[in-house]
Amino acid sequence: MSAPMLDFLLRNPRFALVLERILAWESEHIADLPLGWEPLDVGAPRKDAETLVYEGVAKVSMHSTHFLHFRLVDPEATKKALAEFREQERRAEEEEKFVIPADIFDDVVGHDEVKKLFLKALGGERVHFLLLGPPSSAKTLFLLCLERLPKTRYILGSRMSKAGLTDYLITYKPRVVMLDEVDKMDAADYGVLLSLCETGRVTEMLYGRVRQVTLDTVVFGCANRTKGIPPEVLSRFEVLRFKDYSPEEFLDVVTNVLVRRGVDRTVAVHIATETMRILGTRDPREAIRISKLAKSVKEVDEVVSWLRKYR
Repeated sequence: MSAPMLDFLLRNPRFALVLERILAWESEHIADLPLGWEPLDVGAPRKDAETLVYEGVAKVSMHSTHFLHFRLVDPEATKKALAEFREQERRAEEEEKFVIPADIFDDVVGHDEVKKLFLKALGGERVHFLLLGPPSSAKTLFLLCLERLPKTRYILGSRMSKAGLTDYLITYKPRVVMLDEVDKMDAADYGVLLSLCETGRVTEMLYGRVRQVTLDTVVFGCANRTKGIPPEVLSRFEVLRFKDYSPEEFLDVVTNVLVRRGVDRTVAVHIATETMRILGTRDPREAIRISKLAKSVKEVDEVVSWLRKYR
């Protein structure tokens, strides 16, 4: 069974931590509680337990009007698959070198000082940045550039799962975190973020067991404002404020970005112009989305007209 289970873990790496919790629970409690565990016992939502049942990894061990318990189908096979998965994960981390492309920030016009600051932080001087500003600013473009880096993870602060930031960081061990909506995170996740920024340590305590990793992670946080962010968290960031693009800057920036992505220059200029004129926005992401839907000036006009009807 370990081969299918390993395939499941490779497709769904976040379940490795869930299965480790289940193994720990069963090892410690199954003799006294043979009916099995409930999802909350192992820090997982019910849908995760149901996924494990669907995949044949777990089974329903007791079902009643008020209770639903689960057990692993084959704990030994689960241990073996997890060991193989962690070994593959370790080898992949060793093979994946963190290389910063020489043209990483070429899409950004100006802001040379910010580029230098970010390169220093990415190159080993672990300093974290909080980018403030509207979507229609260089903040958005810097995010698009950072997405090109290896071992980078994007996290939406307002949409973290119940397992939270700890589970995510221990599972993926990112080199760079792009943490959006920092001002909308849960209190528990702020504590994790504080430790990550200050020491790099991330700790999970479960059933008397402690899992701890030390990460060399650089955090690029994003928010529209600082309101709602605890002062002690805010103090761990260098705060950079970005203003709206002027129409001229937006035209220049978007044309440059789209041409580098293989869009014909005439079409790129038209997309930038119509994004401002018809859709009333200076968000580079909007222009990039249109470029994926339209490959000619005529198609741009059609797509923009369709989008406008639903604004």
